Amino acid sequence: NDTGSLWLLHYLLVTQERASIYSFIFNDFRKLHKEFTRLGLDKFIQMKCADANLVYTKKTIDTDISVFIRNYYRSTEGTKNPEEDYSGLLLDLNLLKKVERDGLKEVFTLENNTANLPLPILLYAILDGMTADSTTIIFNDLLTKSNKVGSVFMLDAETLDKALRSLEQQYSGQIAFSSDAFTGNKTLQIKGDISKNQLLIDYYNGYNKQ
Repeated sequence: NDTGSLWLLHYLLVTQERASIYSFIFNDFRKLHKEFTRLGLDKFIQMKCADANLVYTKKTIDTDISVFIRNYYRSTEGTKNPEEDYSGLLLDLNLLKKVERDGLKEVFTLENNTANLPLPILLYAILDGMTADSTTIIFNDLLTKSNKVGSVFMLDAETLDKALRSLEQQYSGQIAFSSDAFTGNKTLQIKGDISKNQLLIDYYNGYNKQ
């Protein structure tokens, strides 16, 4: 089972915005709500759709939320729903958990769980989010801006810092991660000619040889 492919699919679901619910949840909603119910998520998505002048129906949002939960939450309860066989694509990322709260049947939380996020997939996502003529990106932008790796992969500052230092080591001479001596601001600089598509080719060639 190639977890890197699951992280890549997750990244594309959020950033391509073909299904807006994923962008809303990972870029905005989770930063405001540590825990949530279906009803709370439903109200938030309706508000975001209204703000963006998106056409929607209550039924569509309900369906989208159900699909989202089935994709990420591994239920321990028995089910005879045949749809379960065709969903749950991202269960192995272990991002969505259910928590026990008195009087509430379903309360969920999204958790950072990036220990199995391959560095080439992380670097692909960083490069994909940069403009073609850009070679430098500010750490805080990577951490907090919409569709950047901090938001999409739910990375906190410590985890992202550690990951970028690992990238600098693995791609020595091509990447530099540094702090300004005066301001302390951190930046990631792409120094070599790194192709995001070649990263994926190399990653899958290596995976297939395992």
